[in-house]
Amino acid sequence: MDEKLLHFIWKNALFDATNLYTTSHEKVLIHHVGTHNGNEGPDFVNCKITIGNVAWQGSVEIDLYSSGWHSHKHHLHAMYETVILHVVWHDDHTIIRADGTQIPTLLLKNVVRTDILLRANGLMKNSDDIPCQSQWQDIEPVVKYTMIDKAMAERLKRKAASIETIFNKYINDWQQTTYAMICTHMGYKVNNEAFAMLAERLPYKIIAKHTHNLFELEALLLGISGLIYDAKDEYRQKLFTEWKYLCNKYSLHDVQMHRHHWNLLRLRPANLPVVRLVQLAALLHHMPHIVDIVSYPHLADSLQTMMRSEVSDFWQKNAIFDSEIDNQKLNMGSESINSLIINAIVPVMVFYAQYHSHQWFMDKAINILENIDAENNIITKKWKKLGTPSKNSSDSQGLIELYNEYCMHKRCIECHIGYQLIAAQ
Repeated sequence: MDEKLLHFIWKNALFDATNLYTTSHEKVLIHHVGTHNGNEGPDFVNCKITIGNVAWQGSVEIDLYSSGWHSHKHHLHAMYETVILHVVWHDDHTIIRADGTQIPTLLLKNVVRTDILLRANGLMKNSDDIPCQSQWQDIEPVVKYTMIDKAMAERLKRKAASIETIFNKYINDWQQTTYAMICTHMGYKVNNEAFAMLAERLPYKIIAKHTHNLFELEALLLGISGLIYDAKDEYRQKLFTEWKYLCNKYSLHDVQMHRHHWNLLRLRPANLPVVRLVQLAALLHHMPHIVDIVSYPHLADSLQTMMRSEVSDFWQKNAIFDSEIDNQKLNMGSESINSLIINAIVPVMVFYAQYHSHQWFMDKAINILENIDAENNIITKKWKKLGTPSKNSSDSQGLIELYNEYCMHKRCIECHIGYQLIAAQ
């Protein structure tokens, strides 16, 4: 038994409510278990309970051991004076309030069905990646998709929270925040920190002055990255010369990055930083208003089409510096575009909607996900194998979150699916 499971049992009243007595042998009737308190203070508030002949309304504190009241220092905080019942699994200490009265204690250990404990422990101690996979077909579809939707919403909220940190860093600058998110995602996991650094060292206020000129954008992005040098061919010699000029113009010498900032090993050619930088230049040139998505939400209706920007002719026909890419089509493909929208643009829109309490904008962001093809990766393939394929990226985002944040951490008692399996009669 752990405290989270004890919370789950109380919250869902998974005990014999007809046979409850305090450790002082007073009859206990639960009218309302209360609302879980996510803030400081007792675990459940607004509880309605009759103890003996007295009806009470107040808080309930839950601990594995009644001595937890002192080890958790509840006796030092006045907010715990509202506790009307102390719910425990083991009773090893009598708890007295500041006024000298005893806090009624309810021992749950003997009133919880054994089968509930067995099912809960069976899930949470299961070694499978998806703890309930052997029972997946027994779960009602409405329960599955309710949880998938919940996980998707939590994923958006979590991503929005990370954007708030960036937004604050850039002093409430929506353009710079959106630009930073786009840059960061262009690096994927292997180079996202380097691309985030690039966005900080080469701010959008400089980029904005050159979006009309693809060559200048390439010079700025490749130059600040530290991955440009004076090559033999004429085009790259001109890029290097242009970078030196722009570097002096904007005093970028001290913030130029170096090769050691980048992960250049064991990457597929399409994921090499130089390739991604050239694609970023093309995107910012052909769709400069991408950073204004929060100001021009109608852009969201054609994001996939508008983001199909072609890199300059030189890169279509020539090798990328030291890489082995030669004569390859370097434009961003559909999967890369969708990934950028899912992981950069939509989260910015969600954060904007939350920041301004703008439900229409939130609905717009979710609608974008519902109209983008589902992601196809290791995690979505696991769910597909269980008979739950993703219809769109809203589904795949929910399933990814469910797997990463619930299944992998065995948070079955916090999951609607886990509840159905554990609480089954």
